[in-house]
Amino acid sequence: FKAEEIDSLNSELISENTYPIFLDEKTSDMLVEVDTPKDYEKWKRITNSGSPIEK
Repeated sequence: FKAEEIDSLNSELISENTYPIFLDEKTSDMLVEVDTPKDYEKWKRITNSGSPIEK
């Protein structure tokens, strides 16, 4: 979305002017919504190793 759309977005960042983007599986596996310490650890693994898989 563009910056001027921010005021019209809901809590899921959706509005009548936004549209979905479909990601391939590899890209979607690299996305982490960081809400908890466990999420943060997963994000650090991806950042440091390039993989969401724990080694």
